[in-house]
This record gives sequence, C-alpha cells and structure tokens, in this order.
Amino acid sequence: MKIGMAMKVKQAHGAPICSTDLGGVPGRSPAGAGAGASNNEVAESIRNMWIIEDAELGELYDMRGIYALRLLREIISGFEKLEKEAHELPILPVEWENRDRLPGAICNLLNLQTLNLNGCRSLQKLPKGIGKLIKLRHLEILWTASLTYLPKGIACLTSLRTLSRFIGNSLVGSKACNIADLEKLNNIQGNITIDGLGAETDASEAERAGLENKNGLHGLELWFTAPGAGTNDERVLGALKAPSELKDLGIFYYRGELFPAWMITLQKLTHLTLADCDKCSVVPRLGELTSLESLKIMNMPSIKRVMDSEFLGAGSTDAFPKLEKISFENLSNWEEWVGLADDCDQANFMPMLSSLSIVNCRKLMAIPDCIKLKKNEKPWFHINIKKCPSLDQSQYE
Repeated sequence: MKIGMAMKVKQAHGAPICSTDLGGVPGRSPAGAGAGASNNEVAESIRNMWIIEDAELGELYDMRGIYALRLLREIISGFEKLEKEAHELPILPVEWENRDRLPGAICNLLNLQTLNLNGCRSLQKLPKGIGKLIKLRHLEILWTASLTYLPKGIACLTSLRTLSRFIGNSLVGSKACNIADLEKLNNIQGNITIDGLGAETDASEAERAGLENKNGLHGLELWFTAPGAGTNDERVLGALKAPSELKDLGIFYYRGELFPAWMITLQKLTHLTLADCDKCSVVPRLGELTSLESLKIMNMPSIKRVMDSEFLGAGSTDAFPKLEKISFENLSNWEEWVGLADDCDQANFMPMLSSLSIVNCRKLMAIPDCIKLKKNEKPWFHINIKKCPSLDQSQYE
C-alpha cells in the first residue's frame, strides 16, 4: 500500500519550478521559489496537492494538469526521502509512515488551493490545524471510509468551492464538525455528500447549516447512517431544506415515515434516488416535480401500495412531464400499484417515459393499464421486469 503526493515538476536553470496558480503558466518560477528559496517560501508557493493511495508509479505518470513544487522532507516533516531526484520524474510520489493521517505541517502551506484525498481508504483524520488553509478552494475526500469525522477548522474554510464530502455528526466530541459548521460555507458548488446524519443530529443545527442558501450546489446526497429513532430523522431532514437550484438528490437510510414538503418544491430537480428508507410506507407526490427525468426507489420494505392518485400529485394526468426512466427495486412487500380511474384522460401521463424497471418486487401482482398502453403504442418503450413471480410478466414482453 502506498500513500503519496503527485506533483508535476518543470525544470529551468537547474531548479524545479512550477505554476503556482490554478490558471498560471507552467514554467514560470513563483517569486521567492527559485534556487536558494527558503523552505517557508517554497511551502507558501504550493497551490495543488494530490494524495494517492495504492497508486502504481505508472498510474502517476498518467496524471495531467497537476502543478506543484516538489516537497522535500525538510519542508514537511514526516515524509520519507524521495526515491529519485526531481529532474528524473515528471510526477513524484512522496511517502510517509503514518498512513492513517496527514502530517500536521501540511497546514503550513498557507497558499494551498487544492487538496485531493479521494480514495485514501486508510486515512482516519485530517490535521486539526486545517483551518489555517484559508485559501483552500477544493477539498476532495470521497471514498475515504476510514475518515469518520472532520476537524472543527473546516468551518473556517470559507473560500471552499468544492467540498465533496462532509461528515455531519460523530461521537468524538467538540473537536469534530457537526452539520451546523456548514453555515458559512456558502461558496461550495457542484456535488456534496453529507454522511453521519442520525439520532445525535440536532434539528436546529441542521437548519443552521443553511443548505438552501448554497445555490451553487447541484448534487446532494444525504446519508442517515447513525442509529436512532425515525422521528428525529424527520425533524432533521425537514430542517435541511435543499437549495432550489438542486438537480440531483439522493436520500439513504432515512428512518422517518414521511418525506418533507420541501422535496416537491425542487422544480429543477432532474434525478432523484430514495434508497433504504425502511419506515417509509407512502411515496411522496413526486409527480409534481416538473423537471424530473430519472426516479429510483430501492430497498423500501414498508411500501405495500402505490396509489397514482397520491404518487402523481395534484396534477394527476399532467404529472411527470419530463420523466424518462423509473426504477423500483427490492420493494419486498409491495403488492399493488393502483393506477388512475379508467375514465381518466391518460394522454399526458408520463408522456416522455421510455424505460420502466421493476426488479425483485416479489409480491407485486399488477401494474397500471396505462403502462401497458405505452408498451403497445411505443415500440421503443423498454420494460425490464425481473424476479417478480406474482406478476404476469408475459404481458410486458
């Protein structure tokens, strides 16, 4: 196993140099970072750092667009001696002994803008002084299963544009962030996964997080992974209130019985996944999401009946105007999908639907007639039905 830092190095006048800005010009030496520069000056010139675990050297060669000065052992304590000289490698792996944590001296890189730790599965903690990196714009920490909390200093990183994962609750006490520490990070953009929501999460702290104010967010995953009562989950999820510009939403392991009203106000939402929500027995009025293109409902054993009169919402036959794909999987107690009344005008019912997948819903006995009509009227309409022994699958082949 290897944990390393990847850096692309340029050579000029015998000194390794680099671009020190995300938009900089490779090959131009930063002020104070040429030959004879002090360790502090070199450290301050570093902008981008990738930490890589289990990476073969050949994989490192393939990386592009990473510009940073090489770090020697005297710059950041704890790093082992480089295997080769800087001029021999375009990208340098640097190792250190304690693979479960980063050297605290990384926090002295005061101009660092990018720290990518994606895939560092052994990483257990970030340095408690990370709040000193006030110029940090991108913190990538996906696929870091051993990382169970974030230090309080994260709340000080108000320049962050990318925060791919946030751990909203833990049992390690005051040294850890909670969900309220997202309050001032209103510049984050793109996608964020929030882990650790559950029994110890306070609904008032969830409201303080101010997700609705983070209009740059387009993707949000909420993981209720801490054990606890469903009533608290309902309060927490109700208080989080996703931003109105959100396009992708996933809710996992939620133990409330009902979903919050704010879900159906997300009129720009295009993709929705509801999974492992064990206690939810009622599917919300998702037909009112006018931009929704893809819907997945998975592993929800409390669902026994889906009523189109409720599922489609107030619009009924005008529901799901842009829905293209819908998937139900592992609804172990689902018995009925009750469609609209036969005399309803079904012409506008899911007009864009092109794919329906129902997998491992062993008690389901029938699907609405309008779905059958779509199969007959549109030869390109795809139905995938598997492991549904109570359903006459021959009607949909």
